[in-house]
Amino acid sequence: MSGEFYPSKLNDGIGDKNITSVKDVNEIFEKLEKDPHINFVCFNDSPDLTEQEFYLVKERLLNELEKIFPEKASFEI
Repeated sequence: MSGEFYPSKLNDGIGDKNITSVKDVNEIFEKLEKDPHINFVCFNDSPDLTEQEFYLVKERLLNELEKIFPEKASFEI
């Protein structure tokens, strides 16, 4: 209401990345390890993933997220 808002794009995350292989997931987690200023990641699976690749990607994601977030949030309990 005060007219002081200015839209801007922040460069503090990894987005618009379709995961088409385990290599893509590995690259995302390498970036996260190297850059502590990343505040968000958007994971999008791709219809190009084979069923086998999907399960490998899923396993890698779950393992890494368990390391980052070892305890459940209150709404998950």
